[in-house]
Amino acid sequence: METLRQLRIPRSLRFSSFPASETEIQLHTFCDASTIAYGACTYLRCEYRGAVTVRLVAAKSRVAPVQQETVTRLELMAALLGVWIAKRYVFLQRKRTPNLQDWLWTDSDNVLYWLRSEATLYAPFISTKKEQILAASSATRWRHVPSELNPADDYSRGINAGELSAYHRSLAGPAFLCKEEKDWPQRRGGAVKEVC
Repeated sequence: METLRQLRIPRSLRFSSFPASETEIQLHTFCDASTIAYGACTYLRCEYRGAVTVRLVAAKSRVAPVQQETVTRLELMAALLGVWIAKRYVFLQRKRTPNLQDWLWTDSDNVLYWLRSEATLYAPFISTKKEQILAASSATRWRHVPSELNPADDYSRGINAGELSAYHRSLAGPAFLCKEEKDWPQRRGGAVKEVC
């Protein structure tokens, strides 16, 4: 608790020096799951004349169900949690920023496959979650992030209070968001290629 008392988190999501009318605003939501919990976090990315800021908007974590689920199913539950968080903040932000872009990120290849697949014969659990996710988001808005770059990993696995600072990725977002979109993680020939 003493360590956390020292922690200072910026409350302003957009620098006052970034004029709203000239600032490009994006929402990025990351999802992840482990055998103990699943979580999602949303960041606001503001870019003005080459300067970029990334701020945590919201995060939520839930303990994995007592009835043992596979990690793949938990990843799907994390994606649904991420959509719920993103939907709320995209709706609020679109009132001020009509051309807002939003992206959803997961490190699960299975979740991406299910969301992009046109197949309909899935187990009821998977098909129900898939329908709920796609009712609130488009499959084209989902991107793959390598596990080691996924800030939601901290919400699903936990971190020590001593590791947490205002610059830690769980609060400041992944470093690649401060770069241009061409430098974000990309898929090349079916494999993920980190270009940062």
